[in-house]
Amino acid sequence: MTSFILVARDKTKRQKYIHQFCKDRSIDPLDITVIEKETAIKQNINTIGIEEIKNMQKKLFLKPIKRQTKAVILEDAQLLTTEAQNALLKSLEEPPANTI
Repeated sequence: MTSFILVARDKTKRQKYIHQFCKDRSIDPLDITVIEKETAIKQNINTIGIEEIKNMQKKLFLKPIKRQTKAVILEDAQLLTTEAQNALLKSLEEPPANTI
C-alpha cells in the first residue's frame, strides 16, 4: 500500500485531483473506498470512529473488483478518534498489496 497526503483548502479541487490521480492509475470507481465526514454525520456523530476504519480494513484485504489496484480515500482525517487512528496506523504498517 502506498500512502499520499493531499492538503487543499478547496475540497472541490482536492476531489478533482484525487479523481484524476485514480484515473491515471487505472483504478476503477468500484475499487475506491471513501471514508468521509458525511458518513459520520449520517450516524449523528462528529467523529470518524474505529468501526469505519475496521470496515475499511475488511475491504482492503479483498481483491480489487475490476482492476489490479484499489484505493482508499480518507476525507477529514482530523475527525478520527484515537482508537480509529491506532487502527489506521496498523493498516499503514502492514499494508495489503495493490492498495493506494
